[in-house]
Amino acid sequence: MKPNSTLVVVIRIVAFILLCLYSLLVFGQEQNFQAKASFTVATQVAESALVSFQGNDAEDKVRLQWTLAEGNKATSVLVEKSYTGDNYQYVADFWVNLDGNSITNFKYSDAKKGNKTVYYRLKITDDNGLVQYSKVIYFSEHKGK
Repeated sequence: MKPNSTLVVVIRIVAFILLCLYSLLVFGQEQNFQAKASFTVATQVAESALVSFQGNDAEDKVRLQWTLAEGNKATSVLVEKSYTGDNYQYVADFWVNLDGNSITNFKYSDAKKGNKTVYYRLKITDDNGLVQYSKVIYFSEHKGK
């Protein structure tokens, strides 16, 4: 046998071993692969956790209230606020569905600042990390909407 033919045999053996390892990794993990695939499909379909979101403008405060659906999968609700209708800022958070606690009705009051129009929305995150935003409600200097 020539020295080059020995090298060819060694390369073929190494290639065969690598191919066997690759096959084991790809086909030997079929159960885990299916679990990941079903998780991906499940996270693509988001159910609406929000039933209603409303508020009123009372004297020196804006009062917001919302209701989440029974059996929702939300883990947190953030109240976000803006003075322009863009660039919302976090102002309050509510952690839900923790330790068997399934509260569905929420209230939040925010102090008014002058006669500016103020916009509010809810950012709802579920247990899969999916985010849902509520409709935007706003209050102007004359009346709430």
